[in-house]
Amino acid sequence: MNRNQILGGCVVVVSVLMISTAQLTDLFGPTAAKSIVSASAMLNGILGGWVTLMSNQANLVKDASGVTGVEPIKINAQASPALAALAVDPNAPNVGATTPTVRSQLQEIAKG
Repeated sequence: MNRNQILGGCVVVVSVLMISTAQLTDLFGPTAAKSIVSASAMLNGILGGWVTLMSNQANLVKDASGVTGVEPIKINAQASPALAALAVDPNAPNVGATTPTVRSQLQEIAKG
């Protein structure tokens, strides 16, 4: 499981707790149930925000490039600055520029 799947699984668990007021009241009483539901609602928002932040273009390409069976991913000169930075990152060996000329363009894009 990757980072986004783990965060998504946590969102599922917290979402279920958040909508389970009746069951939590039966199990723990009204005061504890209210506290659990309130904390779950806040945590759900935080985790949902993290899933959104971690699902940006560069992270999606990086995650996909690490999957077994995926050929190297080639990035062209139309890339966003974050994706351009990934394409020229030596720590991302399965992601690169389409050509050496594009690589120099991507280095400029990555600088902003």
